[in-house]
Amino acid sequence: MTRKQSPALAEITVTPEVLATYLDMTANSVTRLAATAGLPKASRGRYPLFECVRWYLNRLKTHAAEHPSDLRDERRKLLIAQHQGQTLANAATRAAMLDAELVAATMQEMLSRITGHLDDLPKLAGQISAMRDPGEIARVLFDACRQVRSKAAADMVAFAKSLDDGNA
Repeated sequence: MTRKQSPALAEITVTPEVLATYLDMTANSVTRLAATAGLPKASRGRYPLFECVRWYLNRLKTHAAEHPSDLRDERRKLLIAQHQGQTLANAATRAAMLDAELVAATMQEMLSRITGHLDDLPKLAGQISAMRDPGEIARVLFDACRQVRSKAAADMVAFAKSLDDGNA
């Protein structure tokens, strides 16, 4: 039975140490399998988790067919690998889910705070109208924009902390 690979799982790459944990082997064994037996690699020192688990499961099935006496141990390893793969898939799915209402409320709160900071900008009109040097005008406007960005960033950090604390 072939399952389609989800886009979220396709992007997960791991180190040899992490993959070794999931496949119940050493990191050296992972590196050796990649070099000699065709274990998929994403890049130097990175392995595509989903493809590697699939590849290893197929290898275990082939080995079990060729060596029936090892079947019980290989089935156990296969079940463990499948369980770990499914556990990881479930974790990725949970991490990918966002509460749409919370996102909308967060965006509304941040827009409200940024609007409040932008409302302070017209107070500069009198100061700017008295200036004659374009460089000085640009500096004053740049500083005002930087202050808005800084205040908005601080507000976002504070709001994120209040969300984490469950106060929003």
